[in-house]
Amino acid sequence: MTSSFSRRRLLRGVGASKPALSCDPNYFDYDRPSYVPYTPQLEQVWLKRSKGYADACRRKNDPDLLANMKTTDTVADMESIRTALGAEKMNFYGYSYGTYLGQVYATQHPDRVRRMVLDSNVDWRDVWYRSNLSQDPGFDRNLLIWFDWLASHDDTYHLGRTRAAVKNVFDEQLLKLAHNPAAGAVGPDEWLDIFQQAGYYQLRWTQLGSAFAGWVNKGDGATLKTLFEQFAGRGDDNTFAVYLAVECTDTQWPTDWNKWRVDNWVTFGKAPYFTWLNAWFNAPCVFWPAKAGKPVTVGSKAVPSMLLVDETLDAPTPYE
Repeated sequence: MTSSFSRRRLLRGVGASKPALSCDPNYFDYDRPSYVPYTPQLEQVWLKRSKGYADACRRKNDPDLLANMKTTDTVADMESIRTALGAEKMNFYGYSYGTYLGQVYATQHPDRVRRMVLDSNVDWRDVWYRSNLSQDPGFDRNLLIWFDWLASHDDTYHLGRTRAAVKNVFDEQLLKLAHNPAAGAVGPDEWLDIFQQAGYYQLRWTQLGSAFAGWVNKGDGATLKTLFEQFAGRGDDNTFAVYLAVECTDTQWPTDWNKWRVDNWVTFGKAPYFTWLNAWFNAPCVFWPAKAGKPVTVGSKAVPSMLLVDETLDAPTPYE
Protein backbone atom coordinates (compact mmCIF):
# COMPACT_ATOMS: atom_id res chain seq x y z
CA MET A 1 0.00 0.00 0.00
CA THR A 2 0.52 0.75 1.10
CA SER A 3 2.11 -1.66 -0.64
CA SER A 4 5.50 -2.25 -2.20
CA PHE A 5 3.97 -1.39 -5.54
CA SER A 6 0.78 0.26 -6.64
CA ARG A 7 0.71 -0.81 -10.27
CA ARG A 8 1.69 -3.99 -12.04
CA ARG A 9 2.75 -4.94 -15.52
CA LEU A 10 3.73 -8.29 -16.95
CA LEU A 11 2.07 -10.28 -14.17
CA ARG A 12 -0.28 -13.21 -14.23
CA GLY A 13 -3.87 -12.59 -13.23
CA VAL A 14 -3.81 -8.81 -13.76
CA GLY A 15 -5.69 -6.55 -16.16
CA ALA A 16 -6.62 -8.29 -19.41
CA SER A 17 -4.97 -11.57 -18.37
CA LYS A 18 -7.19 -14.63 -18.42
CA PRO A 19 -8.03 -15.67 -15.84
CA ALA A 20 -7.85 -12.32 -14.00
CA LEU A 21 -7.86 -12.45 -10.23
CA SER A 22 -10.76 -10.93 -8.30
CA CYS A 23 -12.06 -11.85 -4.88
CA ASP A 24 -14.40 -9.14 -3.57
CA PRO A 25 -14.75 -6.04 -5.79
CA ASN A 26 -16.51 -4.16 -2.98
CA TYR A 27 -13.81 -4.70 -0.37
CA PHE A 28 -12.68 -1.08 -0.63
CA ASP A 29 -16.14 0.35 -0.15
CA TYR A 30 -17.39 3.09 2.13
CA ASP A 31 -18.42 2.77 5.75
CA ARG A 32 -15.47 0.67 6.88
CA PRO A 33 -14.44 0.41 10.54
CA SER A 34 -11.62 2.63 11.80
CA TYR A 35 -8.17 1.41 10.79
CA VAL A 36 -6.73 1.95 14.26
CA PRO A 37 -7.92 -0.95 16.45
CA TYR A 38 -8.27 0.97 19.68
CA THR A 39 -10.65 -1.67 21.03
CA PRO A 40 -10.56 -5.49 20.89
CA GLN A 41 -13.88 -5.33 19.06
CA LEU A 42 -12.41 -3.22 16.25
CA GLU A 43 -9.47 -5.58 15.94
CA GLN A 44 -11.79 -8.55 15.62
CA VAL A 45 -13.90 -6.79 13.00
CA TRP A 46 -10.81 -6.20 10.87
CA LEU A 47 -9.52 -9.73 11.37
CA LYS A 48 -12.90 -11.05 10.26
CA ARG A 49 -12.81 -8.78 7.20
CA SER A 50 -9.27 -9.91 6.35
CA LYS A 51 -10.13 -13.59 6.67
CA GLY A 52 -13.28 -13.02 4.66
CA TYR A 53 -11.28 -11.57 1.81
CA ALA A 54 -8.81 -14.47 1.82
CA ASP A 55 -11.71 -16.95 1.90
CA ALA A 56 -13.34 -15.16 -1.04
CA CYS A 57 -10.08 -15.50 -3.00
CA ARG A 58 -10.11 -19.23 -2.32
CA ARG A 59 -13.74 -19.63 -3.40
CA LYS A 60 -13.62 -17.53 -6.55
CA ASN A 61 -10.28 -18.43 -8.12
CA ASP A 62 -8.56 -21.47 -9.54
CA PRO A 63 -6.32 -22.91 -6.81
CA ASP A 64 -3.66 -23.66 -9.42
CA LEU A 65 -3.50 -19.98 -10.30
CA LEU A 66 -3.25 -18.93 -6.65
CA ALA A 67 -0.47 -21.46 -6.15
CA ASN A 68 1.54 -20.07 -9.07
CA MET A 69 1.55 -16.31 -8.55
CA LYS A 70 5.03 -15.99 -7.04
CA THR A 71 7.67 -13.65 -8.39
CA THR A 72 9.58 -16.72 -9.55
CA ASP A 73 6.56 -17.67 -11.70
CA THR A 74 6.59 -14.25 -13.35
CA VAL A 75 10.34 -14.60 -13.91
CA ALA A 76 9.61 -17.88 -15.70
CA ASP A 77 7.05 -16.03 -17.84
CA MET A 78 9.64 -13.37 -18.67
CA GLU A 79 12.11 -16.04 -19.73
CA SER A 80 9.45 -17.66 -21.91
CA ILE A 81 8.78 -14.31 -23.59
CA ARG A 82 12.49 -13.78 -24.23
CA THR A 83 12.77 -17.23 -25.76
CA ALA A 84 9.67 -16.75 -27.91
CA LEU A 85 11.06 -13.46 -29.24
CA GLY A 86 14.36 -15.12 -30.09
CA ALA A 87 16.27 -12.53 -28.06
CA GLU A 88 19.64 -13.70 -26.78
CA LYS A 89 19.67 -11.19 -23.93
CA MET A 90 17.16 -8.96 -22.17
CA ASN A 91 17.13 -5.25 -21.38
CA PHE A 92 14.94 -4.45 -18.40
CA TYR A 93 13.69 -1.37 -16.57
CA GLY A 94 11.88 -1.97 -13.29
CA TYR A 95 10.56 0.34 -10.61
CA SER A 96 9.35 -0.41 -7.07
CA TYR A 97 8.18 -4.05 -7.10
CA GLY A 98 9.64 -4.28 -10.60
CA THR A 99 13.10 -3.93 -9.06
CA TYR A 100 12.55 -7.12 -7.10
CA LEU A 101 11.34 -8.83 -10.26
CA GLY A 102 14.53 -7.72 -11.99
CA GLN A 103 16.70 -8.83 -9.08
CA VAL A 104 15.21 -12.33 -9.11
CA TYR A 105 15.43 -12.62 -12.89
CA ALA A 106 19.08 -11.53 -12.88
CA THR A 107 19.85 -14.01 -10.10
CA GLN A 108 18.23 -16.93 -11.90
CA HIS A 109 19.26 -15.98 -15.45
CA PRO A 110 22.39 -13.83 -15.18
CA ASP A 111 23.63 -14.86 -18.63
CA ARG A 112 20.44 -13.50 -20.20
CA VAL A 113 20.80 -9.95 -18.89
CA ARG A 114 22.24 -7.28 -21.17
CA ARG A 115 21.36 -4.11 -19.24
CA MET A 116 19.13 -3.41 -16.26
CA VAL A 117 17.92 -0.19 -14.64
CA LEU A 118 16.31 -0.74 -11.25
CA ASP A 119 14.63 2.35 -9.86
CA SER A 120 13.46 2.50 -6.21
CA ASN A 121 14.89 -0.78 -5.05
CA VAL A 122 13.17 -3.32 -2.85
CA ASP A 123 15.44 -4.79 -0.18
CA TRP A 124 15.15 -8.47 -1.02
CA ARG A 125 16.23 -9.44 2.51
CA ASP A 126 12.98 -8.08 3.95
CA VAL A 127 10.31 -9.35 1.59
CA TRP A 128 7.55 -8.85 2.46
CA TYR A 129 6.46 -8.56 6.08
CA ARG A 130 9.42 -6.53 7.32
CA SER A 131 9.53 -4.38 4.22
CA ASN A 132 5.94 -3.29 4.77
CA LEU A 133 6.63 -2.31 8.36
CA SER A 134 9.66 -0.30 7.23
CA GLN A 135 7.50 1.73 4.83
CA ASP A 136 5.22 3.23 7.47
CA PRO A 137 7.55 5.87 9.00
CA GLY A 138 8.44 7.12 5.53
CA PHE A 139 4.81 7.72 4.60
CA ASP A 140 4.19 9.66 7.80
CA ARG A 141 7.40 11.68 7.27
CA ASN A 142 6.35 12.56 3.72
CA LEU A 143 2.90 13.62 4.86
CA LEU A 144 4.49 16.07 7.29
CA ILE A 145 6.72 17.41 4.50
CA TRP A 146 3.55 17.99 2.50
CA PHE A 147 2.11 19.88 5.48
CA ASP A 148 5.19 22.13 5.32
CA TRP A 149 4.52 22.75 1.64
CA LEU A 150 0.86 23.56 2.28
CA ALA A 151 1.88 25.98 5.02
CA SER A 152 4.28 27.70 2.61
CA HIS A 153 1.32 28.25 0.27
CA ASP A 154 -1.21 29.35 2.85
CA ASP A 155 -2.21 32.22 0.56
CA THR A 156 -3.66 29.55 -1.75
CA TYR A 157 -4.92 26.84 0.60
CA HIS A 158 -5.70 28.72 3.84
CA LEU A 159 -4.97 25.69 6.02
CA GLY A 160 -2.36 27.26 8.32
CA ARG A 161 1.01 28.94 8.09
CA THR A 162 3.03 26.28 9.92
CA ARG A 163 3.36 22.53 9.83
CA ALA A 164 1.77 22.33 13.27
CA ALA A 165 -1.21 24.42 12.19
CA VAL A 166 -1.85 22.32 9.09
CA LYS A 167 -1.44 19.12 11.07
CA ASN A 168 -4.01 20.32 13.60
CA VAL A 169 -6.51 20.94 10.81
CA PHE A 170 -5.79 17.51 9.30
CA ASP A 171 -6.25 15.79 12.66
CA GLU A 172 -9.47 17.69 13.32
CA GLN A 173 -10.90 16.32 10.10
CA LEU A 174 -10.10 12.73 11.13
CA LEU A 175 -12.17 13.26 14.29
CA LYS A 176 -14.94 15.11 12.48
CA LEU A 177 -15.28 12.53 9.72
CA ALA A 178 -15.58 9.71 12.24
CA HIS A 179 -18.98 11.16 13.17
CA ASN A 180 -20.01 12.92 9.96
CA PRO A 181 -18.47 11.42 6.81
CA ALA A 182 -17.90 13.82 3.93
CA ALA A 183 -20.60 13.47 1.27
CA GLY A 184 -22.05 10.80 3.55
CA ALA A 185 -19.27 8.44 2.51
CA VAL A 186 -15.70 9.61 3.24
CA GLY A 187 -14.76 8.72 6.81
CA PRO A 188 -11.33 8.53 8.48
CA ASP A 189 -10.26 5.44 6.51
CA GLU A 190 -11.15 6.96 3.16
CA TRP A 191 -9.50 10.25 4.20
CA LEU A 192 -6.23 8.46 4.94
CA ASP A 193 -6.46 6.41 1.74
CA ILE A 194 -6.76 9.64 -0.24
CA PHE A 195 -3.99 11.60 1.44
CA GLN A 196 -1.54 8.74 1.59
CA GLN A 197 -1.00 9.67 -2.06
CA ALA A 198 0.94 12.72 -0.82
CA GLY A 199 3.53 10.28 0.50
CA TYR A 200 3.81 8.54 -2.86
CA TYR A 201 3.74 11.29 -5.45
CA GLN A 202 4.80 14.92 -5.20
CA LEU A 203 3.08 15.55 -8.53
CA ARG A 204 -0.28 15.10 -6.75
CA TRP A 205 0.39 17.68 -4.04
CA THR A 206 -1.55 20.47 -5.75
CA GLN A 207 -4.53 18.22 -6.48
CA LEU A 208 -4.59 16.93 -2.92
CA GLY A 209 -4.08 20.40 -1.50
CA SER A 210 -7.10 21.66 -3.40
CA ALA A 211 -9.20 18.72 -2.17
CA PHE A 212 -8.08 19.25 1.45
CA ALA A 213 -8.76 22.98 1.29
CA GLY A 214 -12.00 22.50 -0.60
CA TRP A 215 -13.36 20.31 2.15
CA VAL A 216 -12.15 22.43 5.06
CA ASN A 217 -13.05 25.82 3.60
CA LYS A 218 -16.03 25.04 1.37
CA GLY A 219 -17.41 21.69 2.54
CA ASP A 220 -16.68 20.05 -0.82
CA GLY A 221 -17.07 16.35 -0.04
CA ALA A 222 -17.83 15.35 -3.63
CA THR A 223 -14.20 15.84 -4.69
CA LEU A 224 -13.00 13.69 -1.78
CA LYS A 225 -15.41 10.97 -2.81
CA THR A 226 -14.17 11.09 -6.40
CA LEU A 227 -10.53 10.89 -5.32
CA PHE A 228 -11.19 7.94 -3.03
CA GLU A 229 -12.86 6.00 -5.81
CA GLN A 230 -9.99 6.87 -8.15
CA PHE A 231 -7.13 6.01 -5.78
CA ALA A 232 -8.58 3.06 -3.85
CA GLY A 233 -10.02 1.26 -6.86
CA ARG A 234 -13.53 1.03 -5.47
CA GLY A 235 -15.49 -1.61 -7.35
CA ASP A 236 -12.39 -3.29 -8.81
CA ASP A 237 -10.09 -5.33 -6.59
CA ASN A 238 -7.99 -6.89 -9.36
CA THR A 239 -4.79 -5.02 -8.50
CA PHE A 240 -5.25 -5.70 -4.79
CA ALA A 241 -5.95 -9.41 -5.34
CA VAL A 242 -2.84 -9.79 -7.50
CA TYR A 243 -0.75 -7.83 -4.99
CA LEU A 244 -1.75 -10.24 -2.22
CA ALA A 245 -1.43 -13.33 -4.40
CA VAL A 246 2.20 -12.45 -5.08
CA GLU A 247 3.31 -11.07 -1.73
CA CYS A 248 1.48 -13.65 0.41
CA THR A 249 3.17 -16.52 -1.44
CA ASP A 250 6.65 -15.19 -2.27
CA THR A 251 7.49 -15.98 1.33
CA GLN A 252 5.65 -17.06 4.47
CA TRP A 253 4.14 -14.22 6.48
CA PRO A 254 3.68 -14.61 10.24
CA THR A 255 0.51 -16.55 10.97
CA ASP A 256 0.47 -15.60 14.65
CA TRP A 257 -1.59 -12.41 14.91
CA ASN A 258 0.07 -11.56 18.22
CA LYS A 259 3.29 -10.80 16.33
CA TRP A 260 1.45 -8.47 13.96
CA ARG A 261 -0.24 -6.77 16.89
CA VAL A 262 3.02 -6.10 18.74
CA ASP A 263 5.02 -5.06 15.66
CA ASN A 264 2.35 -2.70 14.37
CA TRP A 265 1.67 -1.01 17.70
CA VAL A 266 5.42 -0.42 18.07
CA THR A 267 5.54 1.04 14.56
CA PHE A 268 2.39 3.06 15.25
CA GLY A 269 4.36 4.97 17.87
CA LYS A 270 6.59 6.27 15.05
CA ALA A 271 3.99 6.43 12.28
CA PRO A 272 0.46 6.97 13.62
CA TYR A 273 -1.17 7.92 10.34
CA PHE A 274 -0.48 4.99 8.06
CA THR A 275 0.73 2.02 10.14
CA TRP A 276 -2.63 0.37 10.67
CA LEU A 277 -3.84 1.22 7.17
CA ASN A 278 -0.88 -0.75 5.87
CA ALA A 279 -1.33 -3.56 8.39
CA TRP A 280 -4.93 -4.23 7.38
CA PHE A 281 -4.03 -3.88 3.70
CA ASN A 282 -1.74 -6.88 4.13
CA ALA A 283 -3.61 -8.80 6.84
CA PRO A 284 -5.27 -11.27 4.42
CA CYS A 285 -1.79 -12.83 4.18
CA VAL A 286 -2.40 -14.28 7.66
CA PHE A 287 -5.15 -16.43 6.14
CA TRP A 288 -4.01 -16.75 2.53
CA PRO A 289 -5.30 -19.94 0.85
CA ALA A 290 -2.16 -20.78 -1.16
CA LYS A 291 1.09 -22.24 0.12
CA ALA A 292 4.00 -19.84 0.42
CA GLY A 293 7.36 -20.50 -1.19
CA LYS A 294 10.89 -19.59 -0.18
CA PRO A 295 12.32 -16.23 -1.25
CA VAL A 296 15.24 -16.21 -3.65
CA THR A 297 18.66 -15.32 -2.27
CA VAL A 298 19.44 -12.46 -4.60
CA GLY A 299 22.88 -11.98 -6.09
CA SER A 300 25.09 -13.06 -8.98
CA LYS A 301 28.61 -12.09 -9.98
CA ALA A 302 27.79 -12.93 -13.58
CA VAL A 303 25.38 -10.03 -14.23
CA PRO A 304 27.18 -7.67 -16.63
CA SER A 305 25.68 -4.24 -15.92
CA MET A 306 23.04 -2.82 -13.60
CA LEU A 307 22.17 0.75 -12.68
CA LEU A 308 20.50 1.00 -9.25
CA VAL A 309 18.62 4.21 -8.46
CA ASP A 310 17.17 5.15 -5.07
CA GLU A 311 15.53 8.31 -3.74
CA THR A 312 16.15 9.56 -0.22
CA LEU A 313 12.47 10.34 0.48
CA ASP A 314 10.96 7.27 -1.19
CA ALA A 315 8.46 5.79 1.29
CA PRO A 316 7.43 2.50 -0.41
CA THR A 317 11.07 1.47 -0.95
CA PRO A 318 12.99 3.22 1.84
CA TYR A 319 16.41 4.60 1.05
CA GLU A 320 19.30 3.03 2.95
